[in-house]
Amino acid sequence: MAEKWLNGLVVFFVLAVSTDAARAQEANLWGVDGVTKIMRDAPVPSAPESAALEGARGETVSGQVVFRATRGLKSVCADTTDLKNAEHLVSAACVRLQWVRYLEVKRNSAGVPAEELVARAPCALPDPFWDTATVDVAASTAQPLWIEIDVPRAAVAGEYTGTLTLRWDNGSVNVPLHLTVWDFELPTTRHQLVHVSGRRLPRRARQRGFLGTGRKVRQNHGGPPADVFQGGTGLDQDHV
Repeated sequence: MAEKWLNGLVVFFVLAVSTDAARAQEANLWGVDGVTKIMRDAPVPSAPESAALEGARGETVSGQVVFRATRGLKSVCADTTDLKNAEHLVSAACVRLQWVRYLEVKRNSAGVPAEELVARAPCALPDPFWDTATVDVAASTAQPLWIEIDVPRAAVAGEYTGTLTLRWDNGSVNVPLHLTVWDFELPTTRHQLVHVSGRRLPRRARQRGFLGTGRKVRQNHGGPPADVFQGGTGLDQDHV
């Protein structure tokens, strides 16, 4: 009787491990730097990395993680814990998570060398953010999640670690989230010139007051009083 009970326990343990392994292979999450354009067909790396950001006190630092699942998933959401070290923490309230959205590009800009193109059109390029807390993720499709952390001015320099988790019905996956705070602080007043042109913007953008919005952004971020929103070149519609 004891032998049968032990055999049953072993079978249960093997099945449990197999189920956990299958779930782990079903969805993958890995960290990427903030300058890499993640295409929809981006494969799972052979050695996935955690998400690692770094910056000074008073700085907003950014990066991204990439999610890919073997089956389509509905209403995937994201959250993060506080980032901690042995004695201090950076609150999760300082972290913003935004799902990256894709734009369908019909043709590439004329005159751009092939080696400088992110991808050949027609293609879908990551650019804006969704304004929703959840997204549906198609099977075997990469879905980036943008991370921004407002490093507190009172933060103590050092290494902080937390956990970023994606959740959906009956499933979840997580990745370590690391923040390195450098031992200096950015000034509160930022002296910068912002140049925005509407000359070649699509008519819809001009109608929506793009330039007025740009002025507000400059003013809200401590830009100089001089109005520099004139001249230069803008963007072509349907071109990247």
